[in-house]
Amino acid sequence: MMRPFKLFLAALILTSSAPAFANWYDSEHTCMERAKTLFRTGQFDQALEAADRAIAHNPKSAEAYYYRGIINHTLKRYDRAIADLNEAISLESDLPAYYIARGQLYANQGKNELAIADFDEAIKRDPGNQQAIINRDFCKAEVERLKKVALAKEQEKLKPPAPLAVPVAVSGSSRSSSES
Repeated sequence: MMRPFKLFLAALILTSSAPAFANWYDSEHTCMERAKTLFRTGQFDQALEAADRAIAHNPKSAEAYYYRGIINHTLKRYDRAIADLNEAISLESDLPAYYIARGQLYANQGKNELAIADFDEAIKRDPGNQQAIINRDFCKAEVERLKKVALAKEQEKLKPPAPLAVPVAVSGSSRSSSES
């Protein structure tokens, strides 16, 4: 009687540990969940691979492109991150999170005008989105600060040069020694 149970148990152990079995249950959803988990645990290269697999399962998944963009941003692959976020927005342009992510990437690169435009798009879709409002206001303040710095530098260049100092000879005492 124990023999059929042992065979079942052996079959279960063999199939659950086989690497090929892991590919059998891969889907867009499982790959995305794996990518998110790996990202949260700091395993960014593995998270990128999982996001790549999710996109392979569904090339029209805006969420997969969004997460891959976030991962690429974290890995400092900025051009790839922008391309992924652009694709996410082209596939599903209604989600403010996609604009916020791209805006933050632009802001981190010092492209404040592009960042402001993305934060404005996010606010247009969700007027109460505090993350978009705070980021937009920060970028606007940064643009103003940079304008002031540039203006100060220009004004410094336009100042007339300071007159050259002429050395003045200091003469000794005019009293003679007989006056003492």
